[in-house]
Amino acid sequence: MCKIRTVWWLRHCLPALLHNSFFSGLCLCDSSSSNHHNSFSSSNSSISSDSVVVIIIVVVVVVVVVVVVVAAAVSAVVVVVVVGVVAAVVVVVVVVVVVVVVVVGLVVVVAVVVVVVFVVLLMGTVDGGRGKGRQRKSWLDNVKEWTKMTLPDLLIQANDRPAWRRTAASSALKSPRL
Repeated sequence: MCKIRTVWWLRHCLPALLHNSFFSGLCLCDSSSSNHHNSFSSSNSSISSDSVVVIIIVVVVVVVVVVVVVAAAVSAVVVVVVVGVVAAVVVVVVVVVVVVVVVVGLVVVVAVVVVVVFVVLLMGTVDGGRGKGRQRKSWLDNVKEWTKMTLPDLLIQANDRPAWRRTAASSALKSPRL
């Protein structure tokens, strides 16, 4: 029976394989290089140099294909991770921009409403009950008067009839004419 010994095979058969004289099968090279007897015939177990070249080429091609496939897989994973990170950053930036635009829009709307209400109150001033032919109050006088009013008074002032009519009606009730 043939015994395979790795160290012996590397020492005896591998050099013979490289020198194109490998004829004795799986475990022995030839009868001159070993004390073991060959259990295989030389015609059944001979390996030509062309077969060795084909085996080496196949091994090299398989190794190259495996390296290329692994490199492609790694690069695909890296691309997916990079694209994911970029997409996440873009989403965060878009959300921040939308929030800033909404907040700035709300601030602008509130400021416009406040300015419009203030201007309407200032421009809607009347002469304060002095009669139609008299001069109107200055805006500073109106601001001083409004600061003394409560919010319901201001709303009535802005939405109701002119103040000179209200004042005239209330003064008519307070002091009857002779």
